[in-house]
Amino acid sequence: MVEKSSSLLSNKTSLNSFWQNIAENFYPQRAFFTKTNPIPYGRDFASHLTTSFPILVAQEYSSLISAYLRPAGQQWFKIGVENQGKDKELDNDGKRFLEYVTKIQTNVIKNRQSGFSIAVDQGDADFASFGQCVISIEIDWKNTTLLHRCWNMRDVAWTQGPNGLVDYVCREWKTNIRNARSFFGDKLSPETLRKASKEGDSELTIYHIVMETEVYYNTYSNDSTENQKIKTPYVSIYVQLEDNHEIEIVGSPTIIYYIPRDQLVSGSQYAYSRAVVAALPDARLLQSITLSLLEAGEKAVNPPLLAQEDAVRDDISLAANTINYVSSNEGQRIDDVVKVMNLDKSGLQYGLTMQADIRESQRNAFFLNKLSLPQLQGTMTATEVRKRYQEWIRNASPFVNRLEQECNQQLVRMQFETLMHVKAFGYEEEMPESIREDFIKGDIEFSFKNPLVEAEGEEDAQKFLEMKGIIADTAALDPSVANIPEVGVALRDALEGLGVPAKWLKSEEAVAELNAAQEQAQQTQEMIQNMAAGGAAAEQLGKGAQAIQQAEIQ
Repeated sequence: MVEKSSSLLSNKTSLNSFWQNIAENFYPQRAFFTKTNPIPYGRDFASHLTTSFPILVAQEYSSLISAYLRPAGQQWFKIGVENQGKDKELDNDGKRFLEYVTKIQTNVIKNRQSGFSIAVDQGDADFASFGQCVISIEIDWKNTTLLHRCWNMRDVAWTQGPNGLVDYVCREWKTNIRNARSFFGDKLSPETLRKASKEGDSELTIYHIVMETEVYYNTYSNDSTENQKIKTPYVSIYVQLEDNHEIEIVGSPTIIYYIPRDQLVSGSQYAYSRAVVAALPDARLLQSITLSLLEAGEKAVNPPLLAQEDAVRDDISLAANTINYVSSNEGQRIDDVVKVMNLDKSGLQYGLTMQADIRESQRNAFFLNKLSLPQLQGTMTATEVRKRYQEWIRNASPFVNRLEQECNQQLVRMQFETLMHVKAFGYEEEMPESIREDFIKGDIEFSFKNPLVEAEGEEDAQKFLEMKGIIADTAALDPSVANIPEVGVALRDALEGLGVPAKWLKSEEAVAELNAAQEQAQQTQEMIQNMAAGGAAAEQLGKGAQAIQQAEIQ
């Protein structure tokens, strides 16, 4: 187990060098994959760069990932059950419980102590530049919340199983005895505990390893799988390398480390940022072109001089507010001994054109031409605006849908399973009957809100209004067409598409009871009216008969 982890970490040397190269061009704050100093800031920070444009496009790409996956100020995810609305219809109690569970999980990750915002912000930047990130999701028992932390990928290695999913993670943690004892208490090795009082600053190397429980018992444990004590899907192990001491072995409902990956190639468990792969060559070229333009511009402003030998001192200064002395022969002027060298500046404009082209190529490599909202003009008609948005949706949908599957699905499910493990949503017997079995089996699915989904939901509402208008126009010709639509079903779909909460709506059973009550009340009213009408007729009939009798008597 320790040997395997050490091998995985040492085999990443060339990959760390590649990530270092990427960081130096697009993410200099992270440029310490191959450097011992964990804080690369100082007087020479980013001094190798001549333009910040690659950094800016990477930052904009990272911000767009965040905006699409987790829109600010919105409920960006929703918990449901598999096949809800298709093969399975939930009652209103089930829908309300799902909204309650969604709210619980949302409040947990909004808690500042969870570190969620900081971790995902760092993770988005790593994902944009390196094609992956590593965020741990654990229970913080001290603050009774989830704890999210983003780790430097230099210190993490992993493998993937036959299904292509990450199944083994190792993180190297270099710390000192004092910090380790504060974290683990007396679980450290006896030798380390003896050193704690006098050698608290001595360095320790600790591995955190997470693997499938079945693999652990079959490969690394002396116990058989039949006698295993840990019943969770995964096992979390902390090992102190100095004494080969197992500090802690506990079960985990998840693999703990959330590792979304962008573009994978066969034969490697590590991903690439498809944006950076396309942008890196141009980023290097852009730095060279900018440097050439800076040098050319400097020469154009302060051109080199030609001076007559022995007439001008060799320490001549071109700085402002300085005096230079020259030897003047009779009949000679300063212009005769010092002249400006004529330079060909025609290539300067060509260099600026190349720079502009490469900058545009950089933006395209980071999908900014596809992900940014369409530019709309005030003179556009409604049809032109709709077509622009439809084109934007077509271009952005493949990218956003893949990000949703790889990033949001994995992130929210790991959070949910961790909270479910500690009964954060309550016990099974407290759940509505219509949803209890799905929660016990884990048949849960997640839907997400982003600008594209929002546009599609509004489109459903628009379809409902268009249907209403068509039917209203056609009913003037044939009133029977008003019976065609399932108005209640269509209206519910339109309201759900707009994101109307289930608690705002009455259940279908309650609506059916209200409709039945209204129908009964209407029938009763009609009966009363009929009876009243019949009574009046009887009264009139009685008066008529009385009049006839009086006439006969007379």
